[in-house]
This record gives sequence, structure tokens and C-alpha cells, in this order.
Amino acid sequence: LTARRADGYYDKPTLSWVLTLLGFVPSLDLVRAEPAPLTPVELAVVEYAQYLTRERGLARGTVRGYIQVAQLFLTRWVAPDGDLDVSRVNAEAVIGFVVEESRLRSAGAAQVLVTAMRSLLRFLFLVLQP
Repeated sequence: LTARRADGYYDKPTLSWVLTLLGFVPSLDLVRAEPAPLTPVELAVVEYAQYLTRERGLARGTVRGYIQVAQLFLTRWVAPDGDLDVSRVNAEAVIGFVVEESRLRSAGAAQVLVTAMRSLLRFLFLVLQP
């Protein structure tokens, strides 16, 4: 790394670069680790992203922003056993979340937050229907 910095490289080396470099070390076998299973929040966010893309036809940038809001909101509803429990979500909780998060954002970003929350709540309503 010192030599790379001396040559003018300031970015962190990529994973592929490190793996290539480690491949030159004799008698070193590299095994890729299996990815960890998705958490309930991550699973919900993946489903939500698919819904936004397929059903709503939203652009990638919009989906990315909506997903960030969904992750922020849904992580508050993880039960002690690790499951996602949105059965307790009510108007008071949603308003509290929006007010709290809006204080940290500009007026325009707060409007996007509200739109993203409406979209997420619509999705949860559709998914939770019997």
C-alpha cells in the first residue's frame, strides 16, 4: 500500500485487486465465503424494490431513495426475536417517524420522505392483505 501511495494511488485497492495479489502467494487457497442470509428487513426491502421497479415502473434513482427510507423505517419494527413486526405500525408511529426524520432534512428532502413513506405504506398494505 505504501508503494501504491508513493506512485500516486490514493484510493483503497479493490477487492478484485487484493484477491489477485493474494493469488500469487504460494500455497494459499482462497475460498469465497457464502453470503449471510438476508435479515427480515433486508428481505422486505428487496421485495419492496422489486415492487417499485416492476409494478410502479420507477427509475433506479427513485427506487434507491425510497429503499433508504424503507430501511430507516422498517428497522424500527424488528421484534426481539429478529422478525419484522409491522402489525403494530399505526398513524402515530408514522407521523412520529416523518417528523423526526424531517427535522434532519431540507424541505425538498422532507417532501421526498413523505412520498416514499406513502409508497412504502401502500406496499405494506398490499402485502399484508389476507
